[in-house]
Amino acid sequence: MANRRTPTDEQLDVAAADHFTLLDGDGNLISSYDDQSVAQDALENILAAEPEATGHIALIAYDATGQPLGRVARKRVAANA
Repeated sequence: MANRRTPTDEQLDVAAADHFTLLDGDGNLISSYDDQSVAQDALENILAAEPEATGHIALIAYDATGQPLGRVARKRVAANA
C-alpha cells in the first residue's frame, strides 16, 4: 500500500487550484474566491482586524473537480507594515 501524503504549504501546487475558500476552525465557510490573491488579501484583512483568529482560519485551495488540494501558505507580512 502506497504512503499517501498531504502536501505541506511549500509543496502545494496552487497553479492547479481553481477555487479558494476561507474556513473557520469548525470548518464553516467564511467566504469563497476564484482568485488566490483576492482570497489571501481577505484572509490578511480578517487577521489584521482580529489577530486572535490566527490559527483558527484556513485558506484552502481546490481543484476544478472540487477536491481539496490543501492549505495555502499565508503571505509574509511585515509586523510594522
